[in-house]
Amino acid sequence: MITTKCINGNIHAGDLVISTPDDEYSCLIGRIKNINLLGTPEHDAETANKTDDVHVNFFEFDYSKKRRIEIAEQFTQLYGEKKKFYDCPLDDVVMAPCCLIRITDIDETLLNYLLQSGYNAACYCYGILSGLTSQIDSEDNPIKIELVENKMKMLNYSDSEFKITRMINGKQVDIELTGPELYNAFYRQERNFHVADIKTTLEKMEDDEELGGYTAEEIYTDEILMGHIISDYEDNKDEYNMEWHDAAFEAIKDNITTTEQTDVPE
Repeated sequence: MITTKCINGNIHAGDLVISTPDDEYSCLIGRIKNINLLGTPEHDAETANKTDDVHVNFFEFDYSKKRRIEIAEQFTQLYGEKKKFYDCPLDDVVMAPCCLIRITDIDETLLNYLLQSGYNAACYCYGILSGLTSQIDSEDNPIKIELVENKMKMLNYSDSEFKITRMINGKQVDIELTGPELYNAFYRQERNFHVADIKTTLEKMEDDEELGGYTAEEIYTDEILMGHIISDYEDNKDEYNMEWHDAAFEAIKDNITTTEQTDVPE
């Protein structure tokens, strides 16, 4: 099996990797398709790179809607023309090994956390890099420690941001949250905010008699209907950049209209 050395160890075809925040194709998560070693006919026929060529499919995983928008904006700036997410050339990217971090054994919940935003992915990368200083500042991986430290400062990275304080047996105890715990807490809180936005809009629409015969309570106590409304609300905000009140109004109208049509007897 062909292998090469990335930032935190050896990699081969099939491994999961994340690109470093300082690469043009930064903080992307993918799976290695194949590796062409420097000096081989396959390598020399394809590129003039001075390192091994690692082919990565960065379309392998399901990025969040927010992250897809970030990536599209990143490539719009990179190429100087408007790019949609699926227009970005990510299915077979040639990467240098020193720009990749191996994450093959990552927990699924943490992987989902990294797919939510570039910020999450960058924080994870800098956390990995800061714990590998003896390997980072080497001839094989010439990524300078100072660069990592400066990037950490730019992100205002602080351990205190990831801790909660609890009273246990009469004593104050600081508990550091893991990546998955942070993701779950963020997801639940964001969901609560979205539900609150929908309820506020429902009450206003009920006052204005715009609910087509429904009451606000009937809608927000219907779990299935509310699930559809919240999903459309998030799409309206993230993909169409609507203000929250417009996003909520359109999501509600679309779903109660669909429900009314479904309920019409033949």
